[in-house]
Amino acid sequence: MSNLSRALIAAALATTAATPLVAQGRPIQLSLFSPVQIVPEDRAVTAVRLNILYTRNTAVRLVDLGLGYNRTTGGPSSGIQWALVSWNDGTFSGWQSGLVAINKGRFVGLQSGGYTSAVNGEGLQWGWVNTAEYRTIRPRELHAADEGPADRTGEHHQAGRGDAGAPDRQLVVLTFRRISRSPSGR
Repeated sequence: MSNLSRALIAAALATTAATPLVAQGRPIQLSLFSPVQIVPEDRAVTAVRLNILYTRNTAVRLVDLGLGYNRTTGGPSSGIQWALVSWNDGTFSGWQSGLVAINKGRFVGLQSGGYTSAVNGEGLQWGWVNTAEYRTIRPRELHAADEGPADRTGEHHQAGRGDAGAPDRQLVVLTFRRISRSPSGR
């Protein structure tokens, strides 16, 4: 198969994959600083977000790159998030990297940088300082009115409370660190 044929097939596949993203709207975000950005802060970006100083949106899918501070405020984000400061308040799956990389929601993937922090999730942290907080509550420890949603293992999760009423904090310096959804790794 010639290089031209391969290039045409790759272009066709890329166009087919990108069409649903464009149809959902707001595929590209360009930002100097918020609110000087194309997509408003209260909207998600479906393909690529690029920033110079600071940008803020509810979620980003696929590529999130910045020279400054990239922040998502609560929607599910996925792909790569690379910036000087990468901050995600919602769920994230993929690779989050920066001098500071913080994820406040459920995290699945790789975090790398000078300081990495994840509240709850599964994956690998690779940085100078890595922290993780686990906020897992088992059903027998909850009152019926306090129950959070159950995950696939039957455990209930509720932000702000750990097994003993406070998060179990762990700190690891200068190392690779595997994080799991609970302290016991279950």
